[in-house]
Amino acid sequence: MKITALLTTIVLGTTSIAAAKPAARTTGTETVTLTAGTWFALTEPMSLSRGRDEIKLSSTTAFTTVRVQATAGSSSVRSISVFYAEGGGKVFDLAATLDAGHPMVEVALDGAHRIEKIVVVGTSTRGGAVQLFGM
Repeated sequence: MKITALLTTIVLGTTSIAAAKPAARTTGTETVTLTAGTWFALTEPMSLSRGRDEIKLSSTTAFTTVRVQATAGSSSVRSISVFYAEGGGKVFDLAATLDAGHPMVEVALDGAHRIEKIVVVGTSTRGGAVQLFGM
């Protein structure tokens, strides 16, 4: 009886691992493997010092959610615009202040999309920075 339960657990565990098909993303000469359900850094931490930053991506991976996360200090993010590689996109009015007390905001895309670019409108205080993630 215990052996049957153990074998069932092993088979089901193996099936769920096989179902989570990883996706590969090439950045320059480096290939990064993405696993469904994990956050992937789309940018390095960046200061919103110019009021508007445009990040161009060349991802072959489709994302369903984008996260803007404070990595240092405080940043005021008015909006982010996500442009899809297949055309179209979506603007998210956030009006969020990101800092240690409120470190992140997540936005759900309308389905899974490859992202061509993201435009972030906002400002960071001296020493403030944000980073973008996708899942």
